Order: sequence, then structure tokens, then C-alpha cells
Amino acid sequence: MVPATSTNDFLNMAKEELTKHKYDFFISAAAIGDYTPKQYLEGKISSNKNEELKLGLRLTPKIIDIARETDKNVFIVGFKAETKVLEKELIERAYKRLLKSNMDLIVANDVGRDERGFGTKTNEVFIIDKEKHITHVPLNTKRYVASKIIDVSLEIFRLKNS
Repeated sequence: MVPATSTNDFLNMAKEELTKHKYDFFISAAAIGDYTPKQYLEGKISSNKNEELKLGLRLTPKIIDIARETDKNVFIVGFKAETKVLEKELIERAYKRLLKSNMDLIVANDVGRDERGFGTKTNEVFIIDKEKHITHVPLNTKRYVASKIIDVSLEIFRLKNS
């Protein structure tokens, strides 16, 4: 485990790890944040001025893209969370992200549905590979869902490397 306190720390740590060591798998369980502030201010921001505070944001680089640029051979598993979309749309969006970032597998889920995603003990996911084969893992415990993600990852990894 390598601690990171900021987005840049995390990105740099991932790049350094993938450069220094040979890994078979890179599993990026979540985005580190889709946006990050354009600038940082030192010290406390005073609220006494009675002025509106404007916050500029920029897109954060995708850690998956950094991982792929750094190691062309590592097996990458990424995740795509959406909110309240049809199953077909969820799968299409995830598959487009998989292709765009050159991942080996992507795990898609709808975090806007009851008992799924953040803050729950259960989840339902769709695991999608480059050939658009889809493995549906119905609503179950997160431990079970994680074991299915690992099972499918190992199966595809073995096929890719045989």
C-alpha cells in the first residue's frame, strides 16, 4: 500500500509503481475524481468579504489512461458508474470507455438504483471485455461481486496469455 493525499500524488504513485515494477494486473476500482480545481490558494479563504467565490475546475487525467501509457502489457480492469440509465445504455457507455482507454475489462454498474453502488452492502454489475462479451452479476453481496470480477479477470487474462 502506498498512501496518496492528492490526485497528483495518486497519479504519480501509479505511474512510478508501474514503471519500477512488473505487474500482471492493474485494477482501478474508482475514479479519483472527475474534476480538480484549476488553482489552489494558500491559507484560509476569508468569508468576511461578502463576495461570491468562483471555483474553476478542470478535468482530471484518467488513471486508466496513465496506466496504459506507462505499461502497454498490464491487464487493466476499470469501472464505469452511471446513474439511472437503461441497462443497454449502461453497457454501451462502459464499452465505449473500455475501447477509449484500451482496457481489458470494464465493470459497469448503475449506482442510482436501490441497493447498488455506494454506501450499500450489495451491488449488481456487468463485466464487459474487448469483444463485448458481457457477464452479468445479479444483485448480491459486494464480496460475491468482487469474487466474480476476479474470476472473469483471471479467465480473460489466461486466455490472452496462453
